[in-house]
Amino acid sequence: MRWPKTTFGQMGLFIASILLINFISSGLLVRTFMVAPGAKYLASTIAGQVITVRTLLKNDQTQHIERFYQNDTLTLHKQKPVSEEQHTHLFFIKELKNQLQQQLGDQSSIVISDTQPELLWIKVNDSSPYWLSLPLSMVNANGPILISAILLLLGILSLAGGFVVARKISHPIKAIAKASLQFGKGMTPNTLHPEGPEEIQQMSAAFNQMVTDVQQLGQDRELMLAGISHDLRTPITRIRLAMEMMQGNDKLLSGMLLDVDEMEAIINQFIQYSQSFADEPSEQINLQQLIEPTIQRYQTLGHTITTECPNETAYLKPNAMKLVINNLLDNAIQYGQPPFHIEVQTLPEKLRFIFTDHGEGIGNLNPEMLFKPFTRKDKARSSQGSGLGLAKVKRLVTLHQGKVWMAQLQPKGLQVIIDIPTEKTA
Repeated sequence: MRWPKTTFGQMGLFIASILLINFISSGLLVRTFMVAPGAKYLASTIAGQVITVRTLLKNDQTQHIERFYQNDTLTLHKQKPVSEEQHTHLFFIKELKNQLQQQLGDQSSIVISDTQPELLWIKVNDSSPYWLSLPLSMVNANGPILISAILLLLGILSLAGGFVVARKISHPIKAIAKASLQFGKGMTPNTLHPEGPEEIQQMSAAFNQMVTDVQQLGQDRELMLAGISHDLRTPITRIRLAMEMMQGNDKLLSGMLLDVDEMEAIINQFIQYSQSFADEPSEQINLQQLIEPTIQRYQTLGHTITTECPNETAYLKPNAMKLVINNLLDNAIQYGQPPFHIEVQTLPEKLRFIFTDHGEGIGNLNPEMLFKPFTRKDKARSSQGSGLGLAKVKRLVTLHQGKVWMAQLQPKGLQVIIDIPTEKTA
């Protein structure tokens, strides 16, 4: 048996174990202090009557025996029981028979008839034809069974109540855990409804407040970056116009224009990085139609990119995936070498994108570090880029609940592989 990992399972198992121990202990207590003493006392009473009959038979006083037991609870018979049932499931009756056998010895037979009502038959001795009968209804043999049934019912009700309490605790905790995973992947979770104990309600309310505060921070960040980009574009445009109107050192002007272009590219990367795409709905899009427009744009710039993509559809965030493809191609063209290749595979329950270039790769660098913001392969100040491209790729892939990693090729080359789980492919 595996130990349950959930709060609901652990609490349920704990309650069930406690109730099982309680039920077994109660049964042992009933047997030890109620059933056994009661059976022993009743056996002593019946055994005393049997011994009295034996004494009267020994003194040849049969007429007194029959007259004495004619209207008593114990009835005297001269014949053997019509039918016998040697076994009974009632523990009290078994204990009573054992006690009678011990007190009367082996010369008395003890049987139970299956007549209605059921009778307990006790033979006086082996040499006598007399039997004594006692109705089992007078023994109250069902008392311990009734007590045990009540204890069992109470245990079942307690177990059911424990499971209800455990569920009231575990359900909101699972909801908080699920919402935390969604929020960690960049998605906006649904507002949690406070339920369960007061502490868990406070936790749910605190989580809702945290989500609201973080979303507000994200909106403020996007607004700030948008304002910065707007404010910077105007002077950059004026600088570009001024340089184009300048005459003289064409080499210097060309370098300054390249610097201005790089500044604009960095601003665009900041703007792209600030966009979350969390609210963009997933759509069923054709994979070839997703990739081909981007490939054609790079081909018009003189780059040769081959593709291998099935003519199938998948549920994806189209704008987010287009940005992923653009960033990875930009990264491959800037740091890698041709030939460039994109392959899309539809695997069971997931979609795989493979971006391949044949440059020097990343060498001994840690691939995970390159997916962090402001991290570049070349740390020199003269290198282009802000180090946000791969960080944005990882964020958008995580938004699809996918994974992205790098694979160094031999003798040279690099692959960036993306796996996106999908249950709706056509």
